[in-house]
Amino acid sequence: MLRNITIPPERAWNTWSARRLEMVFLPLGVRVTPRAYSGGAGRSTLFPSGPALRFRRHTIGGSLIEAAAEHVGTKLD
Repeated sequence: MLRNITIPPERAWNTWSARRLEMVFLPLGVRVTPRAYSGGAGRSTLFPSGPALRFRRHTIGGSLIEAAAEHVGTKLD
């Protein structure tokens, strides 16, 4: 069942969340939350605020969203 029918399809995926890097498909409330895990270190992260997370370009409509993150020495861009 649709939760929000007022969002046009081209804007349906966006960063409608307070959680860092999470993408939300607003019409259905579906969320995709990036998480990284290091087997060597035995740790995972949801990328909290700090020097290991850098936001880059982000258009208002959500057609472009960029970020760079690091977890236990692995860099993601």
